[in-house]
Amino acid sequence: MNKKSKSVVALLALAVVLSGCGGSGSDKAQITNEEFTTELKGKYEGEETYSYEESLSGLERDHSFEFKFGFDPNENYQSLGQLFQVYMDADLKYPVSISYDYDKEKQELIIQPPKTGVLQLPDEKRGGKLYDLGNNKDWGNAQQYYLVQYVDLDTGEELEKPLVTVFDTKHEVSAAPNLKFQVNEDGLGELSWDEIEGASEYSVVKVQYYKKEAGYSTSGESIEVLATTEDSSWSNKGGNSNSLDNDNKAFRISVEKTEDTLYSEYKNDDNMSVEDFTNNANIIEGSSTFEYDIYYAVIATNDDGTSSVSNLVDARYVAQQTPYELAYYLNKGGLDKEKYLHVEEDPNLLPSHAWVTMCDGQAVQKLINYDISDIKLDSSTFIVTDEDEKGTEVTKNEELDYISIPFKIEGTSVEGFVEVVNYDEKTYEQDLKDLKARQDDLRDQAGSIDKDVDLNEEVEDDGDAATEVSTEGFNVYANSALSEYLAINMLNGNTKISLDDFNEASSQEYLLDAWYEAIYQNPLVLGVQSIRMDGNNNVIITYDEDADTKADKQAEIQTKVKEVVAEIITDDMTDIEKEEAINDYLCANAEYDMDALDNAEKNDFKTVDEEFNDSFTAYGILINNKGVCAGYAAAFKLLADEAGLESIVVTGNLDGSLPHAWNRVKIDGQWLSIDTTNNDNEFISNSLFNLPDSISSKVLVEDKLYVMDSVLNEFTASEENNEYYRYHSKYFDTSSITDELLSGINADGKVVLRTEYSISEEDFAEIAGNVQEKSGKSLRGTYYLGVIYLEVAN
Repeated sequence: MNKKSKSVVALLALAVVLSGCGGSGSDKAQITNEEFTTELKGKYEGEETYSYEESLSGLERDHSFEFKFGFDPNENYQSLGQLFQVYMDADLKYPVSISYDYDKEKQELIIQPPKTGVLQLPDEKRGGKLYDLGNNKDWGNAQQYYLVQYVDLDTGEELEKPLVTVFDTKHEVSAAPNLKFQVNEDGLGELSWDEIEGASEYSVVKVQYYKKEAGYSTSGESIEVLATTEDSSWSNKGGNSNSLDNDNKAFRISVEKTEDTLYSEYKNDDNMSVEDFTNNANIIEGSSTFEYDIYYAVIATNDDGTSSVSNLVDARYVAQQTPYELAYYLNKGGLDKEKYLHVEEDPNLLPSHAWVTMCDGQAVQKLINYDISDIKLDSSTFIVTDEDEKGTEVTKNEELDYISIPFKIEGTSVEGFVEVVNYDEKTYEQDLKDLKARQDDLRDQAGSIDKDVDLNEEVEDDGDAATEVSTEGFNVYANSALSEYLAINMLNGNTKISLDDFNEASSQEYLLDAWYEAIYQNPLVLGVQSIRMDGNNNVIITYDEDADTKADKQAEIQTKVKEVVAEIITDDMTDIEKEEAINDYLCANAEYDMDALDNAEKNDFKTVDEEFNDSFTAYGILINNKGVCAGYAAAFKLLADEAGLESIVVTGNLDGSLPHAWNRVKIDGQWLSIDTTNNDNEFISNSLFNLPDSISSKVLVEDKLYVMDSVLNEFTASEENNEYYRYHSKYFDTSSITDELLSGINADGKVVLRTEYSISEEDFAEIAGNVQEKSGKSLRGTYYLGVIYLEVAN
């Protein structure tokens, strides 16, 4: 196994006596950061594919690069692009169309800016580009550029590792916006950023990078201005506040068919199997979305010019989170496109969720919030469908009493009223209380704090960078030398970390990639709040506690982890049995901290009051037995590591709009998703246990921050045989599940089983109705991602 898919054991027999910037104060052995760096460089030498030179900062917009050759490149190479190339991203995916000027007699090459600068704002009134400095006079508005040298300049031989020089240019607005995306309380996709000093307004743009391999004659980018604003946020607000498709059109990506449409075709085509539907529903993006990458960004402007572009937010990530319209066919028999629910049943079988089509075409289930404090009792004329004595279907008008219950679909702007008829006057008040209790228990449990990241804001720090570290007792997960270096320094509680020996850290993208991995995949890194630069090539890390306190907590966590694993894990267990034991332990012993979540939400998930700090770490879950999802995921990884399982922490959003953390575990070669936080549920327990990607993506939207980009594609899962209900033989197709549910109701009065993930409201009503009729008992229940829960109503 290589380092990229497992926890990497850190260097041995070393410890800490730190200078200036905090430390554990222990009497362990010590090693200098210089020695540690040398060890790391050797350790990762075979895995690094590029070598980085010293960076160049603050170049003029029209800066040219000059190179002298010891050979004639025209004799050895077909194009000068084989010698040098410039990219606008750390992954070296998006090349810049630079201009080459080669003097054959002097054997000198001049690399000039492109004819048109990258990411320049279009001039919508006059055509062309705003602030245009002329052909080959402006590199453009990328935050950083990556000049890659592929050959030895003296011999012309291909370099074993190409040399990368990171550079940036001056801008009229000195700082770039730091862009974030969220779905706000009104269900609107919203881009927001910090105000930039010296900016008079901001251009919200959509950037498209064309891929040469997709059939274009060349690669390149285009930029479209979506809005210009003086505010520091923007959402695509439509004219009708209760119409999703008006609100979020800007965040829609091209789709050939939505999952709702595919499901309709499946239900009306006797020749289409459920496997056909599932396979088609997993490929709903139109072909155009594969031909180029799409991002949202912001550029600050003033009368003199622009800032560099903000960080880029992936349009697919946005589309997965953003609601677009109600999925009519999947809601058939329940919520329709007029946002109105009419159920001719008692409150016990009111749906818990509504199907909503997201901007990427996938249909997801969103919780329905019923306001039972504002109900109304009334009567009205309803159209009732029934059968006469001959079995012929007839309709008639009938005066019926009903309960009107206001509702809103969580994470959307959709609201309306449920009208429930045929309710029991003696029990309806208790039925409504039970309904509220059910919905509260089904509510998604999330909660993580955004790290405060701004590498453009330099901070003053008079202390010295740490010169010594301890690696003893830490099993470090890392996929690069920089990632492990940062992890060990933060495990030691160092607040100032020198980057002098890591030229690759001059790339902001690469630095943050390694930093995020170091934090999330090493849960003993406790309480990191922010990262800044100090102008002297040091990163400044702030924590919520001092280094000595963190060291004490690390020791407590490590002791507890060993105790728990010794208690719940045996040598003869399979990997999935170990995984289930850890999941069950956390569900049984940890309590979700709603107060911590409320506090985080009050602070817009940017910070929490000091009393809730532990709830966002493994310490809260393992020692205090209380925490939020970030703590659950961290605790799960520590226990899995100790038990010999391969696992990672994953970050992103739950149900589109809630900051969240969960895990992936490698079972039978598949990196399956498991969300222990939400598996602890009275009604639909373990519904998020070992899901394949095609299903987990409907609920768990990954943000790609949790590991380095170079290994992201390794963590995938397509098989579903180890999904919890299948593994425990509790999965049945829709044609056979009714009898199994009936058997459970008759035996225990309560049953939870799983069927196809995308059953509709109409399917569930038919299944539950048949079970109720055959059992002769009044039932309550619901379904979520195909998990059906039914029990006998009191």
